[in-house]
Amino acid sequence: MLTLCINLLAILILAFMTYQDVKYRAITWYAFPLLGGSLFILNRDLSSTEVLINIAFLGINYLSATVIISIRAGKWINLMKAHMGLGDILLLICLAFYFPPLNFLAFYIFSLVLIAICAGIYLKLQKPQNFTVPLAGFQGGLLGCLILISSLTEISLNNVTWLNSYLQ
Repeated sequence: MLTLCINLLAILILAFMTYQDVKYRAITWYAFPLLGGSLFILNRDLSSTEVLINIAFLGINYLSATVIISIRAGKWINLMKAHMGLGDILLLICLAFYFPPLNFLAFYIFSLVLIAICAGIYLKLQKPQNFTVPLAGFQGGLLGCLILISSLTEISLNNVTWLNSYLQ
């Protein structure tokens, strides 16, 4: 019963974050510790080593993106100024406390590919002037849907057994 309540809390927080990011392109700061805390409670079995692996992956990814974009621009580029928001990074840090590394990587790649495809279709059809992708909002919305699905099925997002069964 407690897990169900915390799942519901996490889904509500993610829905709130999605709404704010899509509508205002910003998320209030207190949503992140609430989400991080609820996700941490949902997966208390996650070791500190697994969390550090997830955060190291994010750091390497951020540094690699910074270097690649800076080389292309011919000068040092701060991704936080034009390419990413603080909310995007904070959401991913929250997710680092929920997913084991393999699931974290799978969610990260799947969500980015899905969001890129949807954004590309939107850009092709609508041709907006100043379009930015509310990445944290979309990733949060996707995670909320996955948590809801996992609550209604036997799929557990907190371990790698489901992923291992598909890889074999």
